[in-house]
Amino acid sequence: MSRLLLISPEAGYLTVPFQLAGERLGIEVVVASEGHHPLVPRRSTGLQVTFSDPVQTVAVIKEYHQKKRFDGVIATDDSVSELASIVAIALGLPSNPPECVKIGLRKDFSREAQKASGLRTPWFLSLRLDREKGLSIPNGVAYPCIVKPVTLSASRGVIRANNQEELASALTRISRIINLAGPRHPLVCLIEEYIPGEEYAVEGFLEKGRWHTIAIFSKPDPMEGPFFEETIYIVPAGLSCGRETELIGTVGQTCKAIGLVHGPVHAECRINDKGTWLIELSPRPIGGRCGRILESSTGKALADMIISNALGQSQSISLTTETKGVMMIPVPGSGILRRVEGIQKARSIDHVEEVEIDVRPGQRMIPWPEGSSYPGFIFAKGKNTEIVIKALKSAHHELNFILAPELPIVMGK
Repeated sequence: MSRLLLISPEAGYLTVPFQLAGERLGIEVVVASEGHHPLVPRRSTGLQVTFSDPVQTVAVIKEYHQKKRFDGVIATDDSVSELASIVAIALGLPSNPPECVKIGLRKDFSREAQKASGLRTPWFLSLRLDREKGLSIPNGVAYPCIVKPVTLSASRGVIRANNQEELASALTRISRIINLAGPRHPLVCLIEEYIPGEEYAVEGFLEKGRWHTIAIFSKPDPMEGPFFEETIYIVPAGLSCGRETELIGTVGQTCKAIGLVHGPVHAECRINDKGTWLIELSPRPIGGRCGRILESSTGKALADMIISNALGQSQSISLTTETKGVMMIPVPGSGILRRVEGIQKARSIDHVEEVEIDVRPGQRMIPWPEGSSYPGFIFAKGKNTEIVIKALKSAHHELNFILAPELPIVMGK
């Protein structure tokens, strides 16, 4: 039986899907976490490690490895991806070099690597948000521009600025967002050229430096700002062979520029009359429930594919011809959720497969750019893109989120 090491934070939402995938594939899954008790102990063996101490973590895992050999290592979260690569290298298992993982997880470092390799790159500059000296507008900024934290994901903190006043406001707002995100996120933002055009997401794997495409998603809703909350993903994307080749080529060249050679990759690109532009690329799989449309389109769970890749097992992946789509339900506003109406009506729309509501009454709703969690997802399938988009939007129209205002608590003297 093959044995997989899963490095996961205690609150990692992908831990259980990987454990279930291990059961399906007949693979033993060992979870390394910081908890005093193994995560889901009935499903996995647990190893207690200290993420902030790579030397101690490697020592604990090596000791176990000498008794029961691991065949692959997977990180379930960006926060432990660099550590997972350090562990894998120490065990002699397939991995990206740790320094390249660090570049891939930092938007500013990634841009520098792209530029140094001569790839098509928007103008950009990094800005440190100094707590003591305050914020200052850098010289040489052209508008419109995009401002974003260098480590946050899911478009959190990404803002379009059309002039100097909007840029100053965006920098102040992003500084607060990074502070709230926690100390592991540096107070640095990236300011770069706004790239117009149609947007696509590319999902794939690297195996010994070779690129393998799983799917290309189109994003039919215009994403022009000022914030960039995701909405609809459609697969297949409907690109011409030439455009698809150019898109995949751009992603592959960027992986090479960063130094990535192994594991899942998620990339976002835009295409306009100047060609294909890489917006962001990260050494991780697609997030949230979006992986479900990959499962329905390929017949394989995303976790299964990632495990097979980690173990060095070859796999054949092909998409069905039927069009699939997912809508990340937009956050309806700021406030406290009371109830969601119209769920059954939404589910009854033709071509809708499922409507999943993740939020619960009493939960705080936070819109973008401060927020990063969707209240739910709508899934649909049909003969073509138009049918699927219509189904998704019709189902969304039936949903009504009832919110109560969030009132501040004032303590008496």
